[in-house]
Amino acid sequence: MRSPTKTDLMQRSDDEKRAHQGRVGENIVANYYAEQKKTVITSYDTHDNEKDLLIEGWKVEVKTEVPYFSKDAFTFRVSQLQKCKNADLVYFVSVPAYGKHHFSFGKVYRIRSEKMKYSFYYKDFGPRGKPKMVMVPIRQEGMEYVFDLTEGHIAKLQEYSTSNFNKYTGEL
Repeated sequence: MRSPTKTDLMQRSDDEKRAHQGRVGENIVANYYAEQKKTVITSYDTHDNEKDLLIEGWKVEVKTEVPYFSKDAFTFRVSQLQKCKNADLVYFVSVPAYGKHHFSFGKVYRIRSEKMKYSFYYKDFGPRGKPKMVMVPIRQEGMEYVFDLTEGHIAKLQEYSTSNFNKYTGEL
């Protein structure tokens, strides 16, 4: 399978890019544990409301995104909250933003779902509306750093980013 060209990526909708970026994040987490000889089962059902992965019997949900770094938080649409609550563990793959710095960039974190603290806010997408979002503080009891992403992982994740901070112009 060939890698997508820049034109291919530009023609994809934001929803397609987000879905692909999410799959890349899931694969990064799955491969990390598979390399440690852990039993990893991937859920290929996009409508699975419990998990993205099973790792050693633990139901795992993976969220992949550029964090809301001015708030030191990970965010996701409220429609994903129940899936996070249904999982045993929630992983956050932190995608770096071009030209910005944040302690979480390029790292993977996890938290037990029953310990995950969160709040709600409304994100302004301009003409697309203001959907209700979930905000999960990165600095909270139970949030654990797991591993660093490779430069290859970061480049692939940034290709599919819909963040305005990752509209790469060639300048850093």
